[in-house]
Amino acid sequence: MGAPHAILRAQAAELEATLVQQRTEAERAAEQHKRIINVTETRLAGIQQQLQSIKYPADTLPPEILCEIFRFYHTADAAAGNPLQPLSSPNPLTRVCRTWRRTALSLSELWCSLTIDLVGPEPLSRRMPQLLAARVAAAGSRPLKVTLMGHSGGQSSSPPVDIEDLRRFFVRYAPQMAELTLYQAHADVFEIIDDWDLDFPLLEDATLSHTWIYTAYNASFRIFNNAPRLRRLELENVEMWPTYAHVSWANLTHLIFNSDTSVPQCLRALKVLPLLEHFFISLASDPQSYNISPFRHDRLQSVQVYYDEARHLDSLFGTLTLPALLKLELVGAGIAPYDTTKMEAFVRRSSPPLSDLSLMPAPSTLEDLLSFTGNGTSRHNLVNLKINFPSPAFTEQFLDAWASDARFCSEVVSLIFHPRYREGALEILLKRVAEATSRRREIVAAAAFKLRRLEIGCTIPGDRIWLDEELAGLRQLKADGLDVFLGDLHKPTTSIV
Repeated sequence: MGAPHAILRAQAAELEATLVQQRTEAERAAEQHKRIINVTETRLAGIQQQLQSIKYPADTLPPEILCEIFRFYHTADAAAGNPLQPLSSPNPLTRVCRTWRRTALSLSELWCSLTIDLVGPEPLSRRMPQLLAARVAAAGSRPLKVTLMGHSGGQSSSPPVDIEDLRRFFVRYAPQMAELTLYQAHADVFEIIDDWDLDFPLLEDATLSHTWIYTAYNASFRIFNNAPRLRRLELENVEMWPTYAHVSWANLTHLIFNSDTSVPQCLRALKVLPLLEHFFISLASDPQSYNISPFRHDRLQSVQVYYDEARHLDSLFGTLTLPALLKLELVGAGIAPYDTTKMEAFVRRSSPPLSDLSLMPAPSTLEDLLSFTGNGTSRHNLVNLKINFPSPAFTEQFLDAWASDARFCSEVVSLIFHPRYREGALEILLKRVAEATSRRREIVAAAAFKLRRLEIGCTIPGDRIWLDEELAGLRQLKADGLDVFLGDLHKPTTSIV
């Protein structure tokens, strides 16, 4: 037998030779596989290019998918429903192929919205009555939504078409209308339609918008004399009815008034509308003060008020008692939001179950907010609180109370801050809000921590770069399960956190 070291050397040499051979074969195999992969990739690229060049047959989509596409398309078209506009939905859907036309005509919901433009690029077609009749026929028995577009108050003082051409259509189909909008219409349009004595047995939603000619239009509202189911009325540059106007639609629940109105007009509206639940008003400048007994409205649940001066707001709430008030939104143009003493008197007098509150501008001090916040025993325990443009002093006072007093805003589920953007100040606010919220979670029992959403939104420069330490506190709150939003008000779906 040979020496052991000789045998080991021979085995090592043999294994080294085998390894060289295996590596060579592996390299050859790798090259072969690479060539195979390249061939496959080339074939795939060619097939994909062919697929991209093929126009997918529109008539091969399943009907249910095609219907969904049509619904999305129709909803996204701001000009939908105009029979004179070739590109107005759903007109284009009928000109692709027979399948699309058949499917579009079968979707009656696409045809129940009608827009009649009195001042389009071309005069009102003489075929308009026939076109409208065809559109209504496609809508079937569905309730109609009709919009009559007037002119915007330019050189012409009256509509450039004869509105009487539409009389037969309105007389015939008014009983099928559920929504009616007269948008930017001239006074002549209102007065002519008033004389048609229309019946609206299904009408529930109506908008009257008068073309702007310096002063609001005093409407008679005779158009709605036969609208027993009317529930929502929006007025734009139309005076709330005068004292002598007959109101036959006392079942109204929503009134939106987008023109300046006075405190007496607001009271008149509430007195003749006992079932009103939602009231949106824009207060006019009013030099008078009203020393009258507050009027009690037992059904009003939501009030939105736009005002220029706090004294006008004070006058309004000084004349009201609203025991059912759930939502209050105050939007003022001035610095002072309201007179604290008068607002406290209103809240104390009304004792409402107030749960939603939005203030712009924010109160000057925390004391000004306390009449709204409740303390765990009053009926007005806020659930949703939005504070717009708070001052640094108010913000500090609010966050101090939020972090140290478990009874303060104890039922708030959604807390929203909309501060003004100031470089450097926003970072401090984010840190303080995060710290105060974390501290609040510590001082209350887990079951008593009601907050579910925290939002901080303002106008943020697009080139703003955020550091990790600036967002750490909010990110931790989010990691702990809180719905946290930080972002630009113009991009409400995009959160930085």
